[in-house]
Parts: sequence; structure tokens; C-alpha cells
Amino acid sequence: MDNAKHILDSKTFWFNVAAAVLPLLEANLHLMRDYLPDGGYLFYMCAVSVANIYLRSITRVPVTLKG
Repeated sequence: MDNAKHILDSKTFWFNVAAAVLPLLEANLHLMRDYLPDGGYLFYMCAVSVANIYLRSITRVPVTLKG
């Protein structure tokens, strides 16, 4: 894996970090509750899944945990 990039350089990694952190912030700070319709979290989960599929489809370089 000579052409592998560090995981911290991965858009997919950072997208997934944000996808995990945003619901935690919302659960504790109630930042988005007034703006989301009923079923908002279902939409959020579907959007995250679609975005992950897209990011994986454009991935060309493997990632590694080693520098």
C-alpha cells in the first residue's frame, strides 16, 4: 500500500465523524429539534447512508492508520 493516505486525510473518515457527532450534540443541546420535521432523524440516517455510498464510490486510494 505505497499509495495509501493517512486516515485523517480521508473525506469519508471526516464525514463519518461529523455524522456521529451531530446527533450526539443534538441529543444534548437540542440545536436542530425545532427545525426538523417529524421523521427528521430517519431522513438524516438515509442521507448519511447515501453520502457514504457516494464517498465510497469516488474513493480511489486506500487509507491507513500508519503515517
